[in-house]
Formats: sequence, structure tokens, C-alpha cells
Amino acid sequence: MKGFVAVAVILLTFGVQAQDWGKFSEPLNVELLGEKNLVMLLVDFTYQEPGPGGYLWVAPKGTISDAASIPRIAWSIIGAPLEGQYRKAAIIHDVGCKTRARDWESTHRAFYTGMRAAGVSEKKAKIMYAAVYHFGPRWIRPKDIPGIILPPPSSDFPVLGAEAVLIIQPPVSQAKFEQMKSEIEKNNLSLSEIENF
Repeated sequence: MKGFVAVAVILLTFGVQAQDWGKFSEPLNVELLGEKNLVMLLVDFTYQEPGPGGYLWVAPKGTISDAASIPRIAWSIIGAPLEGQYRKAAIIHDVGCKTRARDWESTHRAFYTGMRAAGVSEKKAKIMYAAVYHFGPRWIRPKDIPGIILPPPSSDFPVLGAEAVLIIQPPVSQAKFEQMKSEIEKNNLSLSEIENF
């Protein structure tokens, strides 16, 4: 009996550790602004990525978010992204896409782990991740590509601090999204399989 209890405790402990998706600060305190899907943060809001060295994403008080970083084709899955369980991850993702403090891949991955931390099911979180990974905003810094020189700052090459970035918005394909969604639902694709789709 003691052996069974010890195994059960180890399995429960492993299960809890395996489900570490990070943590949001509480509460998420927003003011709804006049337009639909537009909110302003009334207090700082954070998301701590999972793991001991997880990155701390900060959405400062006064931030206005419309979750525009999430492609509209994915809204058919969840409704407006500032509603329900997705809201916390959508706000952090929106701020991450605006500030570009980290690369686009890490920003989109934080959206996935944030959704899981907020209680979104694995399947729905993977479908949403596929949408932002393939159709959400991307950016490139000159330092990331040896020998690249960007033109002076403009709307296509905004300055982030003292550094210009190239912003790329991949074309949205409803057919590709539906195909990815179907594959995720049928085959439970891994995140790397979704990225390589």
C-alpha cells in the first residue's frame, strides 16, 4: 500500500509539473472602450512563461489592445479574442507584437503557452497557434541577418528604440487555415509540425 501511495504521489507531482504553462498576474483589469474589441488596461498585467528562466511579458497600465495580432480567420473558432479564456493571452500577444521585444516566433509561442495557462483546451490552443504562426505579424531585425541594411525609418521600417525592424504580414489563406485546423483536429499535430505545415 505504501508503494502504491508513493507511486501515486510521484505521478501526481509529475502531472502537475507537466502542466506548467506559466502564470498571469491577477486581476486583469480593463476598461471597455467605445469600439467593439477595444480595451484599455487599468493596471499592469503580466504573463510569466513556464520554467525557471521563463520570460516575463509585461502589458503596462494604459495599454490599449484590440487583439488585432490574431488573424480574423481564427475568430471563427473562438469568437472575438477579447472574450472568454483567450482574453489574457490575446492581450499579452497583442502587446508583444506591438513592442517586438522578442522575436516573432517566441511571441507567438508565448501566445500558445498563455492560452494553455488560461485554461484553453490543447486542440483549440493549437488551432489558434497555427493561425498566428502562419498568418500573424512577423518582424526581422537587421542584426538577425548578417550584412542586411534597412532603409531609413518609415511606416514599413519603423524604429524600435534605435533599431529599425522590417514588419511582414503574411497573406491570409482561409483554405490553408481550414486545412491546418482539420489536420490538428484529426492528428493532434505537435507545435513543430504546425510550424512546418
